[in-house]
Amino acid sequence: AHGVFPNKSWRRFLKGTDGEPQGDRHVFDTFYVTNSIPTTIAELPTNDVFQVIDLMPTIVGSLYSAHGHQRRMSSVRSL
Repeated sequence: AHGVFPNKSWRRFLKGTDGEPQGDRHVFDTFYVTNSIPTTIAELPTNDVFQVIDLMPTIVGSLYSAHGHQRRMSSVRSL
């Protein structure tokens, strides 16, 4: 999911670890979000329900293949 959580509504999905209270909508064991909104991802607690999917390898791979390049992702440096 694209990590859009108005008014920090991500708190509603928390399991209740790392000192955070359990959310009233805690129904998922894992909630997958992309790192497309870095400010939101920076606020999410670690070791709770959220699993962040890194979009950079997919984006870089798509850019390379769109321009006819074949390059292994392991050789691409992240900035």
